[in-house]
Order: sequence, then structure tokens, then C-alpha cells
Amino acid sequence: MLQGGYIDSTVRFDHFNAGISTGNVTNPSTWYHITMTYDFATSTGRIYINGVLSQSGSMLSLTGNQEVILGRYASNTQNVDLGLAQIYNKTLNSTEITNLFNTQKTRFGI
Repeated sequence: MLQGGYIDSTVRFDHFNAGISTGNVTNPSTWYHITMTYDFATSTGRIYINGVLSQSGSMLSLTGNQEVILGRYASNTQNVDLGLAQIYNKTLNSTEITNLFNTQKTRFGI
């Protein structure tokens, strides 16, 4: 994630500065399979890295008409390689996320 002009190696799922973060878990030049989910019923966000739950926590309620932005924090943007992006109309469970990771990991050498 870009923080104040530098990359701090975190993965953050943010909504109006009320989000969750993994801490420093990524390394430059390494591919990761990152999945973020949001449960509307409980206002819970989850971040999975390579099919494993890395962080979860309460977030502000999301509404259906807000935009999704990847690779930006406030007005700062990141220059990243994004191999694949998928958006689903439901919250994936941990088994579905593990299955996605297992089917896609060899494509990116993970």
C-alpha cells in the first residue's frame, strides 16, 4: 500500500478510513493471490493472502452505489502489476477462496 509516498508492503481494505490492514506481509517483485470479502450482514471485511485468512475486522457499512478503487490510498496511487481482477455478486466463503487460489496459483508461479 502507498502511504505518504512510500510503499509499506501492507494490504489494506479501506472504506472512509475505517478498514483493515494486514501489516507488512508482502515483498516487491512477488506475485500474491489477494482476496478481499465484505459481509453486508455483519459489516465485516476479510483479507486472504494466497488462500489463507490474513486479517478480518469490522468496517463501516458499504452501500450498493459506491465505487471500488484498486491501488489507491487517499489521493496517492500505486504502480502495480495486476494479473487478474474478479468481482463477485456474493461474499465468497473460505473454501471458495482456497479453491480459487489453488486453480490460479500456477498461472503466476505462486
